[in-house]
Amino acid sequence: MKKLLCVFTSLLLFHTETHADEGLRDVQTELKARGFYFGEINGKESPETTAAIRRFQIRNGLEVTGKLNATTIDALGRTSKGNPTPAPAPATPSAEPTPATPIPPAPAPVVTPPAPPAAKPTTQPKPANTAAKALRLRLSSKVANTDPEEYKTFFFGTPYANAPKQIQAETVRRAQDILVQGNFLRSAEGGVPDGTTADAVFAYQNERQLKRTGRLDNATLSALGLIPQAQSSKAPLKPFYETFKKEP
Repeated sequence: MKKLLCVFTSLLLFHTETHADEGLRDVQTELKARGFYFGEINGKESPETTAAIRRFQIRNGLEVTGKLNATTIDALGRTSKGNPTPAPAPATPSAEPTPATPIPPAPAPVVTPPAPPAAKPTTQPKPANTAAKALRLRLSSKVANTDPEEYKTFFFGTPYANAPKQIQAETVRRAQDILVQGNFLRSAEGGVPDGTTADAVFAYQNERQLKRTGRLDNATLSALGLIPQAQSSKAPLKPFYETFKKEP
């Protein structure tokens, strides 16, 4: 932990290429060990590194900047392995006993008259689907506020990596529904590729003996039945056999 904190501090104080590459490589290693980074550990700034930092900040309730600031580095250091915080020492009792304070008599109970019956509301009751509409609006707002790089990283190397954001979010939502049915995910997150969804994908890959990436890669999309299949309207060609006529 001390070594990791020293490297993070050097990364903030010095901006030479040597320190930046070495410190960023350690950051990538730490984020990958916790399931936030899925790219190559090369010590170079990249959209995948920025997305991993954003996921860590979202998971730990930090300001989402995608940058290595002091708060993010402090959170990385505090959540890494280290010595537990010692418990506070018990308070030392005073030498002289404190005289007992006399307890005053309890006041007489106050009897309050019953409240008048509440008037019936004159407004019309809200329709039953209001809560569902509010939930859809909240989830669509979360999708709109999600960085496009989050989806690009989550679908890295697949046909969905450069697809429109609406299609990416719908594919993530369908994958979340399947993971909920398989008890890998507690509840669908409305198409947002957050850390909880990545953990569920990782567990699904582990059970299906797939490569454990925590992303919706081609093999995982195929296992979930979410790879688009090419449709052809032409009838299959019949085999053609060339005949040779014998000369007379």
